[in-house]
Amino acid sequence: MIPTSRDPGPRSGSARPAGGSAQRGWSMLELIVALVVLGTGITVFMRMQGGSSGLSRSNSNMQRASQVIEKHVESMRVRIAQDPASWPPKDTVYADSRYSNLAVKRVVGPASSPKDGASLPGVRRIDLTVTWGTGTMDTMKVTTYVSKSF
Repeated sequence: MIPTSRDPGPRSGSARPAGGSAQRGWSMLELIVALVVLGTGITVFMRMQGGSSGLSRSNSNMQRASQVIEKHVESMRVRIAQDPASWPPKDTVYADSRYSNLAVKRVVGPASSPKDGASLPGVRRIDLTVTWGTGTMDTMKVTTYVSKSF
């Protein structure tokens, strides 16, 4: 048979095995290697996603805690300004009404001068602690000072 443009004829390197049909498809070893590579890639991706969502949740809790502290300090200062009988502030522990997973603890103590340690009359040291979980990184503590006449 004479090769035509449609039938180029046999080529070098394309010899057929003795059985007459060309070997096609993937070997079992190639399939196993491909599945191992694919599984490893998916596992790495899922771990990255899990870590990312954990960091996002932690950042969200820290942002909420800082908002609760800011709101608490401002409301305490306004209350003292409007009602002098509420001086000095008292220790308290409560759960925030907007974020049910946040607990706020306020500890009030005397304020002292950083220069010589002398007591500052009319000033109180306020330690605010907000917790939202049981881990060591699930707590935010802020110290501020409040004066009766600010």
